[in-house]
Amino acid sequence: AKPAITGPVLQGVIFMPSDAAFDKFLSSPTINGTGLTLDILEANPSIVQEILAGHIIWDTVITGNGTYMTVMGEANVTVTLDSEGLVSSFERASGVIDGFQDVPTVASIEGYTPQNANGHVAMITGGAAANGRIFFVDQVIVSQALVEKVAKQASPAGGKWQKELESLAGNPTFNEAVELINLEGLESIKSLIDGKEDFTMFMPNDKALAGLAEQYGLTTEDFKSKIRRDPSLARNMLETYIVMGDVNEGTGGEYQTENENFLTVEVEQGKGVTGITVSDKENGSTRKLFSADKGGVSGKAAFLNGQTMFSLDDAPLTAEQQNIFKAALENSAGTTSPSFLLLAATLAVFTALLSL
Repeated sequence: AKPAITGPVLQGVIFMPSDAAFDKFLSSPTINGTGLTLDILEANPSIVQEILAGHIIWDTVITGNGTYMTVMGEANVTVTLDSEGLVSSFERASGVIDGFQDVPTVASIEGYTPQNANGHVAMITGGAAANGRIFFVDQVIVSQALVEKVAKQASPAGGKWQKELESLAGNPTFNEAVELINLEGLESIKSLIDGKEDFTMFMPNDKALAGLAEQYGLTTEDFKSKIRRDPSLARNMLETYIVMGDVNEGTGGEYQTENENFLTVEVEQGKGVTGITVSDKENGSTRKLFSADKGGVSGKAAFLNGQTMFSLDDAPLTAEQQNIFKAALENSAGTTSPSFLLLAATLAVFTALLSL
């Protein structure tokens, strides 16, 4: 194994971006457009580690101008030395990143330390005067893979999730879901999406919600009108599509949702996640899948902070939810009595017990 940067036998050169370098990096159009900020970097040390790893040459004695391997394990940094054997500039060996021309690829040296300045870079035999020094640079130099990773991982906060999901194949739209999330009473869901916690959410697109409305003989507008009278319907439905943390996209499996119901992730080899089924929460110590309502998945967007959203083409409901929605949405008076909802929920549980 290679020694750590703080190890006593490390041979290498460290290029340390200045504060101004990070400011320029974050404000460049490509990076700024992803929503990446200093706060997000601080909350995601793995990204910082990956950035800095591209600025460290280790276990290598610099002998002259040339391309050297960084901690990233690629021969991806070209070093230029001056007449005294000190680094005057370093750059990505492959040059400008195609499609991201505004991302810096060449850095100039603003200063440097004596050899072994960190008290650990040692055991240098031969080579140029650059070895064992920390050089301060005016640009953050990153690999194309990292830029693409960050570009695809825009934070979902502030509605960016909608843009990301709507760029998936087929260009699904999510205007109806946005309306639901902004309803009074759904603040917890909006806060989760705008926050920094890890979660996986299967977000119903407009097609899914239109299909749900049609099941109850309603237009989408009539459906939303009835939901506005009782936003708890929307909250309960959407919470059934939220799993805190990651789901296994290789094997699938069953997960407890934000409202303590259950969601089963279905996968197909070579295709990843293809759908979900939902079922009601446990009844005592026994639970039986008496609702297998399924929703198809047509794509996903991965974000910073371990947040993942899938485009849901259908809006499946558990058996209990189906009874409650039927009572609320088909109520001819247009209002939903709390006692009636309680009765519907009780009947659903009773039906479940009979099926055990």
